[in-house]
Amino acid sequence: MKKRNLLILIFLFYSICNYAQSWASMSNFPGATRQYSTGFSIGHYGFVGCGSGASNYKDFYKWDKRTNNWTRIADYPGLGYGIAPTGFSIGGYGYVCCGMQGGKVAKDLWRYDTTANKWTQMASLPGPGRYDATVFVMGHKAFIITGSTGGPPYLSDVWEYDAIANSWTQKNSFPGGQIDATVTFSIGNKSYAGGGWDGGSNHNQFWQYDSANDSWLPIANIPLPMGSGDPRAFVVKSKAYACITTSSIGNAAVYDTITKNWCVISVSNSLSNRFFSVALSIEGNGYISTGGLSGNYLNDLLEFQPANLQFKLIDSTVCYGVSTNFTINTPGITGPFSWYFNGANPSFSNVSNPLVVFDSSGVYNVTLITDSGCNTNSFSRNVQININHPPLIKVSGNFPLCKGITDTLKASGGGNYLWSTGATMSSIEISPLSTTTYMLSVNSASGCKADTTIEVKVGNVAYGYISGSNSICKDSNTILTVNGGSKYIWNTGDTTASLSISPTSDTNFTVIVGDSLCSNDTTLNVFVTVNTKPVPFVSGGGVIC
Repeated sequence: MKKRNLLILIFLFYSICNYAQSWASMSNFPGATRQYSTGFSIGHYGFVGCGSGASNYKDFYKWDKRTNNWTRIADYPGLGYGIAPTGFSIGGYGYVCCGMQGGKVAKDLWRYDTTANKWTQMASLPGPGRYDATVFVMGHKAFIITGSTGGPPYLSDVWEYDAIANSWTQKNSFPGGQIDATVTFSIGNKSYAGGGWDGGSNHNQFWQYDSANDSWLPIANIPLPMGSGDPRAFVVKSKAYACITTSSIGNAAVYDTITKNWCVISVSNSLSNRFFSVALSIEGNGYISTGGLSGNYLNDLLEFQPANLQFKLIDSTVCYGVSTNFTINTPGITGPFSWYFNGANPSFSNVSNPLVVFDSSGVYNVTLITDSGCNTNSFSRNVQININHPPLIKVSGNFPLCKGITDTLKASGGGNYLWSTGATMSSIEISPLSTTTYMLSVNSASGCKADTTIEVKVGNVAYGYISGSNSICKDSNTILTVNGGSKYIWNTGDTTASLSISPTSDTNFTVIVGDSLCSNDTTLNVFVTVNTKPVPFVSGGGVIC
C-alpha cells in the first residue's frame, strides 16, 4: 500500500479566507480516530464511516447539520471497509463501493436506506476490485474513475453505475492513463476529473466528461499537479476547490466553471495538515472529517463557511428622482466590482457602493460580481423599489398687485411648508412695494420635497391727465391725449392713449386709465365745448366813385 502525504482541502478553503471565509469546529466524529474513511451526504445529513487507525473499522455515523448531532447507524457490511472505499449518493440513498481490507481489494456495492437504517447489496462492479477510486454523479448515474489494486501500475477504466437499473456499463477509459487518486467533481450538469498519481509523479491534466457521447473533453490543466495523498475536491456555487499535494505544499487550486479558468492561491498553515480525509458537501457548506498525519489520526469535523456575498439597499423607498444606494454587506470584499441594474440609470457601475435612480416602483433584478482572481463571486436577487412622488404644489392669490395693496398667497399639496419669508403655514400675507419672488418648499407625508417660486408683480395706481383743446369750433377736430397709465378705455370705445374727436356739440369725454399690473383704475373727464363759427357781413352802402 502506497504512502503519500497531502496538504488536504482544509488548507485550500482556509486560504481563501481573504474575505470573510472561515472554518468552524462542529461536534467531533464519535467513532475512533482514523484515516481512509469514506462518506456521502443526503439532504441535511452527512454520513462518515469505515477507515483505519489503531484498527480497521466498519462502523458508520450520521451527522445532522441542523442539530449538530451524530447518530450511529448500521455498520457497513461490505468487504473493503478498511482502506479507502468510495462513497456517493443518488436519489436519497447512500452507496459505498470497493475499498480494501486485509490486503484484499473489493468490488462489492452496498446501498444504504436512511429510513430503514439498512444496507442492501447491489450489483457488484464488473471490473477489477479497487481502492482509492474516485467518483462523480450525473443524475441517477455514478461514474467510478480509475483506482488502485495495490500497484503501481494503477487502473484507467471508467465504470457507469445506473442506480435505477442496478447495472454497470464500462465506458471509455480515463484519458489520463493508469492512475489513481484523481480529483473529481460535478457542478450543475457537468462533471470533471483530472490530476492523479501514477506511482512516481502527480499529474495536472484535466477533462470534462461528456456522458452523451462517452467522451472526455480536455479543459485547462490544473496549475499545480496533484494526486498523492488522496486529494479531495469540494464545490461551492460555481467553483471547485481542489487540494494540492506534497508537490506543492502551501498552495491550492480553484476552478471556476463560469470563467473556465484555474487559479492558484496560497493556503494557511493555521489548521492541522492532514491527508486521507473525507470531504462532504451539505446544503451549501463544505465539511472535512477524520484523516491522518504522520501516524496521528483525527476525528474532528470542520465546517467551511464560504463568504456569503450579499448586498443591501440603504433606502428601498425613495422619492422620485432620488438615488438608491446599494452597498456590499459582506465584510472584507475587495474589487473590482461589476454591478448590473435592470431598469435603473445607470444600468452598470464598477464602484463599491453605487447610486442609481429608478423611475417607478417595481421589482428589479440586481447582480453583483466581484472579481479578484480566485475570489470571483456573484450574487443576484430581485429588489423591491418603492418610489414616492413629490407633492404637487398649487399657489393661489390675487396678483399682480397694486403697490401698497395686501394679498394672501395660499399653498396646497403638502404637509409641511416653508416660505422664504420664514413662515411655516400654508398661507402668508404679502404687501410688496415692488415686484417680488417668493420661494416655497413643501414636504409631503412620505417625506418627499418639492420647491417652487412665485413671482408677484407689483404695479402703480394709474394717475394722469388729459391734454388737448377742450374748446373747438364746430366742424373742427382736435386730439385728446392721456398722459399717464398704460391701459385706456374711452367712452367712445377706443383703447388708445390719444383720441381724435370732432364733436358737433358740447360733449363730455371720459377715459378709464389703468396700469398693466395694477387693477385699480382712474377715470379722467374732459368737457369739450363746440363753438359756432361767426357769420361775416358788410355794412355801409351807396355808390362811390
